[in-house]
Amino acid sequence: MAPSGFPGLARVSGGQKRSHTAAFLNDHYSSSPVQSTPSSKQSAKKASSKSEQRQRTQAQKKPKVLAAKPRKEPSPEPEPEPSPSPELSEQTRDDTPEDMPDHDPRVIRAYKALDPRAQMITRHAGNFEHLYQAARLLPRLVGAYVDYDAVISKGLARYGTYSSHDPDYVAREFNEYWEVRCYFRIIKNNFPGFVNAQDYLCYDPDLTAQVTSFMTSVAGKARSDDAGRVRRYIHAIARWDDPKLQQKSERGFNHTITGRLLCPVTLLGKFDEDPPTFCRGLRDLTADREWVTGDNWPSFLYDMQEHEPGQVKTGLLKSKLLLYCYKLIFTGPASALPELAPGGHNKAKGKPPVINKFETPSESITIYAIIYIACLTRHALNTHSDWADDDGDFKGIIFVRTLLTTAIRDPEWRREICAWYKRRVLDQPDGREPPPNRQTAYSMMMREAIHEPQSQYDQEEPEQPEEQEADSSPAEGDDRDDSEVQQHPDDDGEDSVENPEERETAES
Repeated sequence: MAPSGFPGLARVSGGQKRSHTAAFLNDHYSSSPVQSTPSSKQSAKKASSKSEQRQRTQAQKKPKVLAAKPRKEPSPEPEPEPSPSPELSEQTRDDTPEDMPDHDPRVIRAYKALDPRAQMITRHAGNFEHLYQAARLLPRLVGAYVDYDAVISKGLARYGTYSSHDPDYVAREFNEYWEVRCYFRIIKNNFPGFVNAQDYLCYDPDLTAQVTSFMTSVAGKARSDDAGRVRRYIHAIARWDDPKLQQKSERGFNHTITGRLLCPVTLLGKFDEDPPTFCRGLRDLTADREWVTGDNWPSFLYDMQEHEPGQVKTGLLKSKLLLYCYKLIFTGPASALPELAPGGHNKAKGKPPVINKFETPSESITIYAIIYIACLTRHALNTHSDWADDDGDFKGIIFVRTLLTTAIRDPEWRREICAWYKRRVLDQPDGREPPPNRQTAYSMMMREAIHEPQSQYDQEEPEQPEEQEADSSPAEGDDRDDSEVQQHPDDDGEDSVENPEERETAES
């Protein structure tokens, strides 16, 4: 304690003892560090311990003896490594990037980023929004019942091996051979980057599986959207009076109106004899029911005013119901229902028509698209709430294959059907181009101008003669465009079911 009677504070820091007292004490008891002096006993103990340690270390020291270093023996030469076998070298060569086929890296990166669950902002960031929109067009191009995995994988393996002497080609019956051959060519020509990435897809089967899975999922969503639109508007398109038919569960063979539309055209006579009994047998799947199968085409496909009993192709695919459903999907609800036209109270709102996504509107009208609409229409007429490939005895794949068999066996009928739809969907009254030398008011005016004397203004020379050259350039461009059109005179867009091998030869 400090002499003044105030207790001081002692703190040990860094081995030194510091004493802190009040600030008004004299300088001797300030807060400066106090040097602690060791006692005499402690210093004697430290000195004796140091001397003992010094003696102990000197006793342990001995004279160093230099040991002879051992001689290094020469190391043996390394044995030569065995040369790799030809099989291993080929396998290693296959795994190297040098054997990777030529491709566009941007296309492959976009393909590897494909995700059917991605939102629009993700699709734009991954640079595959255009691939998503192209996949949505696939069912409108190839149809409703397409196994994209089988078509793409088998199409890549079989590409370039088709021949007009193939047994399936000679038989002219639309089966799995024709599906792969025709659908693969359509997908390859309409899916962006597929032609460039075809060799790489053969090289990378995992990427092929990712692309086909993307196509299957996105095409299924587009088909569901189209089916929902037809299901929603078919009551107004067909002009049904019974309000019960607004409910899908009341359609099919639960009602005689939709039952007659689903009835095969060859069984209309039996249906008209007793409609309730006919519908009851099919609804309850009784043993004595009539067979309503995919190869017995329903009456809603026919224009009954044109159809002749016993002639199954007369009026086929020409019904007004099918035509309006086609317009509903490809040109919009307003084209199928006049009350939904712009300016009306019930104006339809939605996305632009599907037909605007094609380079030319005529490309959208093919036999595949017409049969696709037929599948959607039949789904809207039955009782299934969700899309189903089968409906009782009716098999959807058989329905499509039998109609396409008719198309490949009768190309003239196919072209006539497509021209019939083009005239009505595209508002082409006759489907023909006007003759080039026909007399019009403009042509008469031009002939009169030839015989009239030139005015004073026309006789003057132009101040800028180079404008004549500029005026002549569009004519040259028009000549080039005409030559290009002459190289491709067939603009039907549906010749794939007739001679697909000619397209493959031209592409190669």
